[in-house]
Amino acid sequence: MTTQELGAYLKARRIAMGISIYRIMKDSGLSQITTYRIERGNAAYAITSLLLYCEVLGLDIDFVEKNYKQEQEIQS
Repeated sequence: MTTQELGAYLKARRIAMGISIYRIMKDSGLSQITTYRIERGNAAYAITSLLLYCEVLGLDIDFVEKNYKQEQEIQS
């Protein structure tokens, strides 16, 4: 997944949940610039910012090895 795909996913998820970008900023403490960077897929933000953004949406971040994921798809 690219940073652009991640940003598009998070923005779509936020909108589907009816959460405004201003609520993301208020609840996460992130600046407007950082919030827009995350949603646009600009990689110029800290991982802690991404975690704060995701927390407002009730999302966890899991790290899965690419090879593991590919192996699971092959076995299915």
